[in-house]
Amino acid sequence: MAGILNPFTPLSGPEIESAAKVIQAAQSVNAAIRFKGITLREPAKESMQKYLIDEKSGTLSYTLPRKAFVNYYVKGTNHFFEAIVNLDEESLERNIRVADGLHGPVDDGEVVNAPCDNPLYRWHSVEVISPALYFRPESLTQIRVACATITTQFRVVATRTTGLHVHVGDGENGFSVGTLRNLIALLWGFEPQLQTLHPSHRRTETWCMPLRIDTKYAWSHPKWTISTFLEDLFSSEFGTVEALVRVFDVCAGDRCAVEFSNLDDPMVAVKQTIEFRAHSGTLDGDEVVMWVKTVVGLVEWVRGADSDQLMSLMALAEAGNDEFGVTSLLEILGLREQAEFYKERLHPLRVAKEDSGREYEIQELARPRTDVLEEFGIGVDGVATRNNWGEDLIFDPDR
Repeated sequence: MAGILNPFTPLSGPEIESAAKVIQAAQSVNAAIRFKGITLREPAKESMQKYLIDEKSGTLSYTLPRKAFVNYYVKGTNHFFEAIVNLDEESLERNIRVADGLHGPVDDGEVVNAPCDNPLYRWHSVEVISPALYFRPESLTQIRVACATITTQFRVVATRTTGLHVHVGDGENGFSVGTLRNLIALLWGFEPQLQTLHPSHRRTETWCMPLRIDTKYAWSHPKWTISTFLEDLFSSEFGTVEALVRVFDVCAGDRCAVEFSNLDDPMVAVKQTIEFRAHSGTLDGDEVVMWVKTVVGLVEWVRGADSDQLMSLMALAEAGNDEFGVTSLLEILGLREQAEFYKERLHPLRVAKEDSGREYEIQELARPRTDVLEEFGIGVDGVATRNNWGEDLIFDPDR
């Protein structure tokens, strides 16, 4: 019978196009389809046996329906479908969404570019910890290179439950009561301004609560003003580091946005540091380095400020965030590079939206930074830097 296609003949180009059109018509008008495979749907065994017998005996007077097996995703979702298209009738015989947790054939481009909630990924939690470094350009370079190596060699994401914690210290010396008082005054007085450097959810996380909300001082002085706060802060009652750490410790949450407890912990003989916890999690080396520069800059300013300088600054705290923003504060403190960096990255002071259970849907994969690696001569194998840390270490973490 001339012109009859053998049922095992692969699909032709026009047949593949026809199957794709049937699938597209079955979805909504605006749905974008990513086809993973369009192949021949072979006839059932019984039908093929009869077909072959009739063909061999010369009595074949019919053909079997040509069908396509199609599997595809609806873009923007993790919905994966398997379908059967009758090509003779240009109709959809079956279209079933596959169970969650299963996925179609994978190609390299899909693995590299898949969104964070794609079932292709199995996520593992990690914490990245740097050695203790002196604050110098070489150390900041190492941070940028380390972040770039991680994001270039691995698929990583910093979800909204993660944070960037920076410890600032002076070796084993700790800080004087004067420096600590000045820093607490600055952080408390300008907390609304400093909060605009971070997304709104970082103001409600139990692991980085605002000083004005969840310290023991805030709970015991609910009607404080800047004047009464400064009067208390510089009174003899708070005349020691131990007293300051105790009264500005967290009250109801787990941690405050700035933690002073290491300064009064007899078990912490080496890590005499102030821990800044407010920044959202990130592996962008530029963001990490700028936050390091910012918090170190705050500590350096308060350590060198006299009483007149501090009180002149605190007078501006009464103006509020609308009249005196964080970039103005940073410029007054001499942190002009930081002010320039953050001026287009500020966040409004508002209540965070709840996105529970959507950790990986609301975040982007950390972008590879081959430009940073190339700048510092790091090869594609990521081999770089362990031996280069040495001269910037305060102490060797491997000992």
